[in-house]
Amino acid sequence: MASRHHSRPLAELALLPWWVCVIFAGIVYAVVRWIFPALAGSRPVLGPMAHAFATQAWWLAAVFLLPVPFALFNAHRRRRLFDRQLNLDSLRALPWHDFELLVGEAYRRQGYQVIERGGAHPDGGIDLELRDKDKKLVVQCKRWQARTVGVELVRELYGAMVSEEAHAAIFVTSGTFTPDAIDFARDKPIKLLDGHDVVTMLRGEQAPRSNVIAPQQREAELRCPRCGSAMVHRIARRGAERGRAFWGCSRYPTCSGTRPA
Repeated sequence: MASRHHSRPLAELALLPWWVCVIFAGIVYAVVRWIFPALAGSRPVLGPMAHAFATQAWWLAAVFLLPVPFALFNAHRRRRLFDRQLNLDSLRALPWHDFELLVGEAYRRQGYQVIERGGAHPDGGIDLELRDKDKKLVVQCKRWQARTVGVELVRELYGAMVSEEAHAAIFVTSGTFTPDAIDFARDKPIKLLDGHDVVTMLRGEQAPRSNVIAPQQREAELRCPRCGSAMVHRIARRGAERGRAFWGCSRYPTCSGTRPA
């Protein structure tokens, strides 16, 4: 138990960008090599101790460089995982932990500082903590194939948000939400993202890839199921599907044929 406790800071560093590890190593080196000896001066006990540690400054700093390969690997894995998600089916096929990593990467690309708090040891129902300047948001992720999220889980997230003194909460699922859950969150600082919303968010943050068909190419290949005309990638502006992507007939409003995005 003790060894796991002492190794946790390095494990946490491995979840951060690699350059954070380098900064920590530089700070440790400066403190041990120069600052501590300067403060200790010629004091009977601290002086010799500080100078002894100063000779080992490189080794002590190197400890904080150990997570760098793991941080690089984790960053590569998150990017690859993110860019390989193409639709709702691939999203729902993910293991639950990868789903959390995916959501965290999506918010990281939006400029948030992301703290992963879930994993094998969930922290009060909160899987991710987002920081944006002086604001704190808490996120809960549920990777379900067809299950709906009920009002009880949304209510629990709201309680966790209040307990954490967060500014807002986000519930992300690959499934859907019940009407009661939607009604409960309507007048509260809680954002609900179902599977279709997550796919739309991912596509908005994904970089162009040569091995994936671009929307312009799809328009030339997809044909309207009603009239056979080319289809155009669109975003619903009103109604229950507002904000969701879909393929619409290029002859609209003459033809209202659609295909799911």
